[in-house]
Amino acid sequence: MKREASSLLRSSQAHLCGVGADLRRRWLLLPAAAAVAPFGAWARGGAERSSARRPFLAPANYLDPFNAADARTLAPHYAAFVAEFADEIRSEFAAAEAFAASTKGSSDVVCKGQIGRVEAAMLYVAIRVERPQRVLEVGALCGSSTRWILAALLRNGGVGTLTTFDLHDFAPTFVRPSVETDRWTFVRGDVLAHVREVDAAVATEADLIFVDALHRNAFAREYTRELLGRARRRVLVFAHDIYSPFMIPLYKPCQRSMTEATLDEERRCLTKRAAEFAGAHGTDTFYGPTQAGGEGFELTSWLARTGRGRGLVTFSPYAAPEFTRRVFAAFREHDIDFSQINNPSIFFELRPIE
Repeated sequence: MKREASSLLRSSQAHLCGVGADLRRRWLLLPAAAAVAPFGAWARGGAERSSARRPFLAPANYLDPFNAADARTLAPHYAAFVAEFADEIRSEFAAAEAFAASTKGSSDVVCKGQIGRVEAAMLYVAIRVERPQRVLEVGALCGSSTRWILAALLRNGGVGTLTTFDLHDFAPTFVRPSVETDRWTFVRGDVLAHVREVDAAVATEADLIFVDALHRNAFAREYTRELLGRARRRVLVFAHDIYSPFMIPLYKPCQRSMTEATLDEERRCLTKRAAEFAGAHGTDTFYGPTQAGGEGFELTSWLARTGRGRGLVTFSPYAAPEFTRRVFAAFREHDIDFSQINNPSIFFELRPIE
């Protein structure tokens, strides 16, 4: 069974990351000017954004963010977004700091865990670029991700709406005083039960789905069926803690400061512990930094089985070090500073059922 699970996971990641060599070669054989021109247009932004919608996910298929060569092609797409939205991102970083400070010191609520700064900025950019009309957020805790989503919707003119589900009602306590909006609905309860028994439209009508809840494969088995499986349109999905190696118990001893200064040391440790496990047990159930954690086994397997996913990208430096270093450099080029580099989410497009 372990060998079968390992084989399935490798198959899932191959499908998602687009390692079809023949198809990749076809894209790379395009004339250089044709391949580079879109990146220049995206970088210019401004008036061009109003005349031609640019997708958040890179439009080139069959490129793998884990592959160093492909990373050099993919990174400029996201670096261009950093350049275009740099002023807004800097402003939102400051707002996120103030929000985080407001959640501390409460004797009733423990607000631990937030999405990483780079992935939060990219979520913000995705909403600014894609301009979703209906956003579904599954899991908010104290509302750090909620604040980022609402900030982007407000910058879009306040035309989109956000519906948030959480089993606890902590988020309104902190979000309501921080963001003035009538575009947010908070529901305390189980989103899966709500979709089954009350209103399936929160899933079927969503343009963007954000998931950061129970990081268990059993939960992914449910939400892929009840939320993602119900989608009848193109949906952009953000799923958190997928490439978060230190959530895997075997790898937890490798965690250092999760900064660029310790990244190489941490990745070497992950590789070493995986090799030691394989040597001791005769199986590569654990195989290193590119391994999905959290509910990633089931989510990536579901995407591979159904063929519903396209354009998977992660800003996790553990899984995609060459790609993320280039994107991180774009942030610093525009004086957008951050220290902690753990950004374990994935973004992907959920294809509609044809």
